[in-house]
Amino acid sequence: RVARGIVAGRIETQEGRPLDLDVLLDDLERVNALGDFEYVGFSIEERGEETVLVIETRDKSWGPNYIRLGLDVEADFRGRGDFAVRAYFRRARVNRMGAEWRTRLQFGAENEIHTEFHQPVSYAGVFFVSPRASLGRGSSRAFADDAAVAEYRVKTWEAGFDGGAELGDFGELRIELYRGGVRADPTVGAPDLPTFDEQTGGYIARATYDRLDNPYFPRKGAFLLLGGEFSRPSL
Repeated sequence: RVARGIVAGRIETQEGRPLDLDVLLDDLERVNALGDFEYVGFSIEERGEETVLVIETRDKSWGPNYIRLGLDVEADFRGRGDFAVRAYFRRARVNRMGAEWRTRLQFGAENEIHTEFHQPVSYAGVFFVSPRASLGRGSSRAFADDAAVAEYRVKTWEAGFDGGAELGDFGELRIELYRGGVRADPTVGAPDLPTFDEQTGGYIARATYDRLDNPYFPRKGAFLLLGGEFSRPSL
């Protein structure tokens, strides 16, 4: 399923130079980090007067479609409780450049659908573009003097276009342009409560450093995210 160019883009060993095993092991780690292979290895072959380095890979017998399910349940001591059913769908290797389609669904007290198409612009996978869209519906309470006086039904939508660069296995740089809207209608409270219907837009700049050994249950490593969001009337 993986194009040869994607694998070759992770190989720094140079033809015609002495073999450096440290460089080769780093090459194999980068290929294995793609997450598409059950096996990554190498062999040395003599072909006539040439010595040939062969990078060997074997595709996973599962995928490239992945589904993850989850359930959130929460309650307080004031009689209020919420729940949410979550589903995450990831379609890898949509095309030869290694695009991915990711969709996240949530149903319950808060409903949401978010979809994103991640498209590398080269086999090396350094630079990428990523259009995305989301819809949401939930509730929000308004307070006065620490007491809930009203509850609103809130609807949101947002569309965006992201671009950036992956920094090897260390993190990424990303710029996001977005346009969206929020509408809030009162459902509980005084009859003269206002309705809100606002437009949103702007851009977000982010830098991520991620060296955790596991995204779900890390035991070592570090994670750092620096970012800023800038609203603009022109957007």
